Amino acid sequence: MSKIKIIPEQTRIAATRAFVRTAAQSLAVSFVLPAGATLVFTHDALMSAAVGVGGMFLGAVVNGAQAYFSVIGSGIPEEYVEAGNLPRHGAPEVVEN
Repeated sequence: MSKIKIIPEQTRIAATRAFVRTAAQSLAVSFVLPAGATLVFTHDALMSAAVGVGGMFLGAVVNGAQAYFSVIGSGIPEEYVEAGNLPRHGAPEVVEN
C-alpha cells in the first residue's frame, strides 16, 4: 500500500529551517518589550524579568510557527532555493511501503 505525502519532504525541511531561524532571531530581540512594559506598570524588577523571559519564549514560538506555516502555504522561498538547490514547489509524493 502506498501513502501520499501532502507536504513534500523538501518543503517540510525548508519550513523547519524557517521555524528554527525565525525563532532564534526572535529570541535575540524579544525580551525588552514585555519586560520593559511590565517594569513601567508594576515597578517590580523580578516580575518584569519573569514576564520578559516568558514573553521571549512565547514570541519565539509564535513567530517560528508563522514562518513554518508561511513556507508550507506559499512554497519554498527563493533564498532557500538558491542556497540549498531545493525545488520551489513540488507535487505530492507517493511513498511505497
